[in-house]
Amino acid sequence: MKVCGTCGVEKSLSEFYFRNGKPRSYCKQCSKKSSKAYHSKNREKILEKKKDYYEEHKNEILEKMRIHYQENSDKKKEYQREYNIKNAEKLRTKKKERYIKNREAILSANRHYRNTEHGRQIRSLCHHRRRARLKQAEGSFSLPEWREALAFFESKCAYCGSSDAIQKDHFIPLSKNGNHSADNIVPACQRCNSSKQDSNPEEWYERQEFYSYDNLEKIKQFLKKNTLTPR
Repeated sequence: MKVCGTCGVEKSLSEFYFRNGKPRSYCKQCSKKSSKAYHSKNREKILEKKKDYYEEHKNEILEKMRIHYQENSDKKKEYQREYNIKNAEKLRTKKKERYIKNREAILSANRHYRNTEHGRQIRSLCHHRRRARLKQAEGSFSLPEWREALAFFESKCAYCGSSDAIQKDHFIPLSKNGNHSADNIVPACQRCNSSKQDSNPEEWYERQEFYSYDNLEKIKQFLKKNTLTPR
């Protein structure tokens, strides 16, 4: 047992922090109160010090965070999944309360996000996923894969070379058992996408006045590359 030098209460040694193998003069509860009071009194000074430290060691901190996330990503995902299941009702209530309290700000932020380039791309991906599910098509297609397709075709239509209103086109239509995956999706302008629809891709392309054997081979090369590339 030991008497705390701050509150004067006799407590067991487990209620004290140890330093160099010896219990400190004040108990854990008093230590926490003292620490809280100090942080409250010097809040701005502490925040400024933390900010300066972060700026000075930014790259090192971000690298440590990246490594930690990679090493523990599965554990974190599993913990988050279990937490969400366990606290589903509580989370739903908090989300509803937050929405009611901040409705206008949330709606405004959502409208702004939907009009950003990233927001439009995400909406387009979700639309194509729904179509693929309805057609019971196999595979999946991500935003990085779409960006890779755009880069390969220089953000132009894979068929005619136009850069107007670029959309995702399933080379083999979903209605013809085409996959919803990177080995079956190319960028196409709205005109080509609407014209092609459910046609056999090569037969449709050969009928077009802008038909190009080189472009067709480029499309096949891209789709074959993604078939061979593990995802």
